[in-house]
Amino acid sequence: MQAHVAVGVTLLIALSLGSAVLVASRVVTRRALEGAARDLSATRLAFDRLVEGQAREASVQASFIARLPVFRAHLTDPQLAGDAATMEAMASDYRTELGAAFLIVGSRRSPVTGRAGWPERALSPLVQGALDDAVAGQASRRLTAVDRVLYLIVAEPARFADEILGAIVVGYTLDDGVARELAAITRCEVNLIAGHTVSATSLTPTARRQLSTLVGDSTFKLENAPAVREVGPRAYVAAIFPLSIGGAASDGQLVLLQDWQPTLQSLREVRVQVALGGVAIFAIALAAALVFSGRVTRSLADISRAASETAAGDWTRLMPVRGSAEVQSLAHAVNAMATNLHRHHADVEAQRLRVFRATMTTVHDLVNNFLANMQLIRLEAENVLPPETLDLFDQLIEDNATELRLLGALQVVREKDMGVGTGIDYRTAPATAEHTSAAATPAA
Repeated sequence: MQAHVAVGVTLLIALSLGSAVLVASRVVTRRALEGAARDLSATRLAFDRLVEGQAREASVQASFIARLPVFRAHLTDPQLAGDAATMEAMASDYRTELGAAFLIVGSRRSPVTGRAGWPERALSPLVQGALDDAVAGQASRRLTAVDRVLYLIVAEPARFADEILGAIVVGYTLDDGVARELAAITRCEVNLIAGHTVSATSLTPTARRQLSTLVGDSTFKLENAPAVREVGPRAYVAAIFPLSIGGAASDGQLVLLQDWQPTLQSLREVRVQVALGGVAIFAIALAAALVFSGRVTRSLADISRAASETAAGDWTRLMPVRGSAEVQSLAHAVNAMATNLHRHHADVEAQRLRVFRATMTTVHDLVNNFLANMQLIRLEAENVLPPETLDLFDQLIEDNATELRLLGALQVVREKDMGVGTGIDYRTAPATAEHTSAAATPAA
């Protein structure tokens, strides 16, 4: 029984600990994901504000340049505006002063009069659209991907009074420096995705290559909630947001990664602490269960031995009443059963003895009459039979009378096998004192 109790306690504690670890892990994971979602949302807002701030600063600088007399002179003077080398040099100078990736100047007479930093090819549709809008008098700020690189595009019209002379378009690269600056502030890994290519990231070169592989996977897409993803050997909570500025969406994505290792470490610590606490609880529970089961086992063993002895015929054996209330109730029931069996057996034996004695009284009367007749015959044959025969006759009468008295004095009826069947063992059975003394005196 104790082995079964130990196995049961072990299974119970194991299931309880497993459930506790599972519930604790789920709670910690859920809380961590909720916290990561808040942090990543805050990081996205910080990125938007960073880009907005940079865009405002770029707009102010571009607007200031567009109001310079020298700049207006290049746009209004036909000789200067028609000199491509002069316009290219002016664009290059302003691009260097602004620290921009490229700078494009346009006028009402010519869509592009000068540019610096832009490859020797036509403008992309979005850049061309920003330039056209600025020439038409509408300033704009946009994010666009050019050759798988993300740019912040700022377009400002060049005015003189109410007249629009031309426009200036400035492009700033959203590079690794921007990503690292934001990552240092928010403690998240910041990644800018152009199409299916990592344009800028705060990750290490190795992690960047691994992220590029992940970005190329078709399963990597916008999600409603952050999810845990493997980026190389480390796990991150990843959130993907569309890039936008001023409410205008772009073709890029912002991927934010928050290190999941602290949460994994917390989960490991929770599991270790629960396991250590579980071992202590298991040891205490097992010891208590074994002590309790030992008491119950001893009581049940006493009941079992008493029941076995009762079944063997010893109805005087009573077991001690101890243990729990249930075991005590069972002990009382076993003792009552043994007492009732003993009483019933005694009643049965007394009834058998009464029947036997009544039977033996009748037999005793018949045999006594027979022996009396035998003595009468012996007296009549005294002068006829020889003395030896008469002595033998007397001995037979005396022996039968003695055995008859033993049979009539039995207190316990015991049976024995005889040649003609089952008989009564009257020679070894105890007899009453008066019949024993009477049996020692020969019949007259």
